[in-house]
Amino acid sequence: QQSFSKAGHIVHLSQPTVSLQIKALEDELNVQLLDRLDRKIMLTDAGQILYQHAREILERINNVKDAICESSGQKVYGKITIGAGVTIGEGTMPQSLGLFKKKYPLIEISLKILDTSAIIKQMLSYKLDIGIVGANIYHNNLTLNKFTADSLILIVHPSHPFAAREEITLPELLEEPILVREEGSGTRISICSEFNKRGINESEMNIIMELGSTGAIKQAVLDNQGIAFVNQQAVQNELKLGTIKKVFIKDFDLKKEFYLVLHQKRTKS
Repeated sequence: QQSFSKAGHIVHLSQPTVSLQIKALEDELNVQLLDRLDRKIMLTDAGQILYQHAREILERINNVKDAICESSGQKVYGKITIGAGVTIGEGTMPQSLGLFKKKYPLIEISLKILDTSAIIKQMLSYKLDIGIVGANIYHNNLTLNKFTADSLILIVHPSHPFAAREEITLPELLEEPILVREEGSGTRISICSEFNKRGINESEMNIIMELGSTGAIKQAVLDNQGIAFVNQQAVQNELKLGTIKKVFIKDFDLKKEFYLVLHQKRTKS
């Protein structure tokens, strides 16, 4: 938690008690585990080693409990912390988790809505059990498996000239004011990667605004502030109502893959 007070709050101990416990641990091991920097606590190299081993020990304890429950026919229990991007986290995940919860009512589920870069970071620091991201990111300690897919489509306001066209070209798109998700978003990573394959740099796009969610992107398009790429699932209702129009781009069909992320060094619970 990088804070004695935050750690104390989680384990229901006072800050002085936590400090004394850490000091006792440092004395026993004869090393300094933490660097106390102003208001922030950082792990030393020795502290990092102890932290990783402690996580593994706690995980083994949970695995023992799981194994005992399974062998004795007891109901499955525990906690799963999932990190998912905005599109899938606010779209399909709630319904899926609802079905899961009915099957395993004793399992506590925590769903965090994060962008791709934040999910990867929290997976590597063991803060998430499972990640679901919208970009194929490579890391030695992580495994990514295809989970599901959706189309990335260009949307415009009904009064926009593109709305009446059967299709447009990429050069025409580059002339228009475009709204994008923040850096680190899986949607933005996918779009930029596809553009790069066609020799188009992000700097060539007429980006007028960065927005932190698909909902904000939709609202900006509804207000006719620009055009944008979004996942088709996220705008199904607006497309049916005609408040947003889908635009086809010549020789440009973009599928967005979603990946299930697991840490290679963690035993699956």
